[in-house]
Amino acid sequence: MKLRSLFILLVLLSSNSIMAQRYAISKGSIMIGGAAGYTSTSAEGSDTSTSQLTISPELNCFVANNFFLGGGIDLKYQSQGDFGNTSMGIGPQIGAAFGNEYSQVFPFIKLGARYYKETFDKSSIEQNTNVSGNDIFFGGGVIIPAREHLGITIEAGYHMMDFSTEDSDRSLGINQFEIKIGFAGLLF
Repeated sequence: MKLRSLFILLVLLSSNSIMAQRYAISKGSIMIGGAAGYTSTSAEGSDTSTSQLTISPELNCFVANNFFLGGGIDLKYQSQGDFGNTSMGIGPQIGAAFGNEYSQVFPFIKLGARYYKETFDKSSIEQNTNVSGNDIFFGGGVIIPAREHLGITIEAGYHMMDFSTEDSDRSLGINQFEIKIGFAGLLF
């Protein structure tokens, strides 16, 4: 009898919390999304080309109406001739999305940080070079609902990065502006 009562109580409590999410950016909603890109560059008069593949998944949970906490991963691979570069960044982010249950689009802003680990390799040398660093970024964009629980994202951001090699005291600061197009799965 106790087990049955506990089961009924859990069903009632979970159904109440599931029904509490009224729209895409209300408290308790989850946004799963990301962007991917591929770039191939070649120069006239050169037989070497550069290729880059980027994948950036994110998971954000709305802790209050219109406010989310989450995190993301940035995976990148770049090659040019016998030179290659692989990097992975991971870290938290916070943000705010604007709108209500009647909104046709959801503008958003976010702030976050990533810790990066990067490996440079060149087949003509015996040793790889490892680089690590931090990225603090801010940006904004818009989620355009395409279906009830799926949206297209367009966003722009500014990154302030600081990298250093593991075997020296040298440091490199990089400022980067980016524009991304991706998707968002909206669970509410």
